[in-house]
Amino acid sequence: TLLAILLLATPSVAQNFTWNGWFGPPESPPLWSGSWPSEGNNYTNGWGNIWHYSDDPTNQFPESDSWVLIPAGMDVVVGGQYQPLCGDLTIEPGATVSLPFSQLSIFGPNLNNNGLIHATRYTATYGTIDLNGDLDISGNGEINLGDGRFTSWATERAVTVGSGQLIHGAGGFGWEPYGNYHGIALTNNGVIRATNATSSFSIFATNATNNNLLESTGEATLILYGNWDNSAGEIIAKDESEVWLGSFPDHPCQLDGGILRTTGSGEILPKSY
Repeated sequence: TLLAILLLATPSVAQNFTWNGWFGPPESPPLWSGSWPSEGNNYTNGWGNIWHYSDDPTNQFPESDSWVLIPAGMDVVVGGQYQPLCGDLTIEPGATVSLPFSQLSIFGPNLNNNGLIHATRYTATYGTIDLNGDLDISGNGEINLGDGRFTSWATERAVTVGSGQLIHGAGGFGWEPYGNYHGIALTNNGVIRATNATSSFSIFATNATNNNLLESTGEATLILYGNWDNSAGEIIAKDESEVWLGSFPDHPCQLDGGILRTTGSGEILPKSY
């Protein structure tokens, strides 16, 4: 039995989509792949839309100004070679959005995450959350970057991390492609934690504010760049981990106030690769 699909739309307003799982033909490749092997047939995709595989194979996550809801318990793997995109994104408790090697483009302004977003790396390709606008992250969820990326090709996107969010792993938060610094204007009210012993977690910030906790654990390394108001926050290096206050001449880490603390053999030091 096909799961129910909720579609609320008007001709002049972007549609609201509720994802209820993929039920294309059994021979179909993963969601958002480029084509289906059968010809001459229309199939119902997980959004409840009908489209011909050769006419509209792309961007089925689905429009830059669409509100997307991933219901509780649903596991969505964003595969294929095309870039999914959405406006607001809501992930309910127990739901998972996995980005093994694709780029989910969020136009925002709201990400209500009570589930799990998991980005990782497939060979040389990184799973990426790409910001195309300012973003307010609310809810009591988790973003596991693995060694993926949380990036923006524009400078100074404003990202507010809510008090119930845990962002952890490795990879990059912000971006410095080809030497061009794309710092995120980050306000952290949650917990951001480096946890990967083999890959560092770099935060490229522009006029950032830490109101809660930035930390490294185990043998991981957290690297901070840019200007930080840490007057209401805490930065901790635990276990055998390190926090590097990035020392690049163009974008050094400059901290204002707050608590810097180490436990175990943790260390906080000015250092860059």
